[in-house]
Amino acid sequence: MSLLRQRQTPSFNLREIAKMTGVGHSAVYRHFASKDALLADIAARGFAELAQIQSREMDLAGDDPWERLIAAGLVYVNFARTNRAAYIVMFDPTMRERWTELENVRTALDTSFGQFAKTIVACQTAGLLPAAPLEILTSILWSAGHGLAQLLGSGHLDWLRSSAISEDQFVSIAIHVFCEALRAPASKPWLELRPGLAAATRGPRSKNSS
Repeated sequence: MSLLRQRQTPSFNLREIAKMTGVGHSAVYRHFASKDALLADIAARGFAELAQIQSREMDLAGDDPWERLIAAGLVYVNFARTNRAAYIVMFDPTMRERWTELENVRTALDTSFGQFAKTIVACQTAGLLPAAPLEILTSILWSAGHGLAQLLGSGHLDWLRSSAISEDQFVSIAIHVFCEALRAPASKPWLELRPGLAAATRGPRSKNSS
């Protein structure tokens, strides 16, 4: 995990893992057949943990779908902050296609994003979010949270260390702003899609999910 935090990308081999952990190269291969197998295990565990924390924090937020949406956003960004190494693997662009081929990773990923999507639908049903295609709303909010997580993780927002507000406060403010920007019933003409565009959009789902 320290290699991931140092390099910000899974650009290492199992020999480096063995050297860093002080074990023999063969010992590493007894646990993982390849580097991809190791990364798949990290990703699956990461998505599963994210889904578990999401579920817990959303339940603690109560029945209000808006509060549950805020909770989901906070969990996502805070998970990335506290589990940087796993997060790097989970969303590494070079591994994206590989994840959709592995059932354990795909199942964990779909569970995590499924919870998020259901919360957005609940907000739409309650009239708290506009009746735009689900793929559009999930992708907008996911992009906002992911971008914030990436900027925090890469140190681009290190000015917060000497700021009057803490990083926790900044994250909370940002998540609220992201969600409030979409709140209904304000007019949002940019969400009025051209005919056929909604059907062509694809949200944060695996290729094998329905």
